[in-house]
Amino acid sequence: MIFGPWNLPFHLLFEPTVAALAAGNTAIVKPNSLTPATARVIREVVQAVFEERLVSAFEGDDSDADVLLDLPVDHIFFTGSPAVGKVIMAAAARHPGQGHLGR
Repeated sequence: MIFGPWNLPFHLLFEPTVAALAAGNTAIVKPNSLTPATARVIREVVQAVFEERLVSAFEGDDSDADVLLDLPVDHIFFTGSPAVGKVIMAAAARHPGQGHLGR
């Protein structure tokens, strides 16, 4: 699962997505809710380019991110504030099979 930041919303979402796909993984991407226009473009690009089983993009606010964090994924990539990082680490801890957090 890849969470995009508000300050480089396109680049820091697609860079790890490309790496994940190149390594043979699938990806769930969640653009930042503070960049709704970019989030819409990201969703449109993902839907136009990828099969949903390979990459899925979700727009939305923090409650939508919380729903995604309840999914048992292997890895979470997040770039952002320490406060939000703590929320993500707590969610990852609920799924012991998950891997590590990104940068």
